Amino acid sequence: FEAWRMVQGVWTSQVNRLTRFISSQFEYSLLNRSSELEMLPACRSNGVGVIPYLPLAAGMLTGKVTADGVAPQGTRLAIDSGVSGRMITNANLNLVNDLSSWAIERGRTIVDLAFAWLLHNPIVATVIAGASSAKQVAQNAKASEWQLTADEMPEVNAILDKYDKIGNRTYYSRANYFDEQVEMPARD
Repeated sequence: FEAWRMVQGVWTSQVNRLTRFISSQFEYSLLNRSSELEMLPACRSNGVGVIPYLPLAAGMLTGKVTADGVAPQGTRLAIDSGVSGRMITNANLNLVNDLSSWAIERGRTIVDLAFAWLLHNPIVATVIAGASSAKQVAQNAKASEWQLTADEMPEVNAILDKYDKIGNRTYYSRANYFDEQVEMPARD
């Protein structure tokens, strides 16, 4: 849900001396950084850890989607047209290619990069990704061993910013009860 709702929940728990939130889970990945506008700062300000939802962008950050946008059979991207329509775009395919190339130059995979980039942020408590095999579980666990350096983070962020300047994007709720951007009336 939106940052203001999380902050309201933290406030309510404090005022009523209830157990407070210690973590929040929302979509956050190399392909979806919209939470950097409000949720991450709100969590940081309130001491709430982050557990990213869809850290591999529904499979886009596994390197298994072909250059022409075909997802492997049986995957979420192949089965769910709503998810694939949102994730498999020319911009995302190009971004994944650039990120994958950057990772390969360092002897890593894009999965390694997806985890390392998220875990570089101290507010990210853990990264949980779906897996359909023991091999994928082992790959995900190993990916968390890579710690991006202070020199590598700006390089990755420069690739991301080439495709998506997060500060210029219109923010709106991705919560299920809003299907479109809500326009607010102008104040007098």
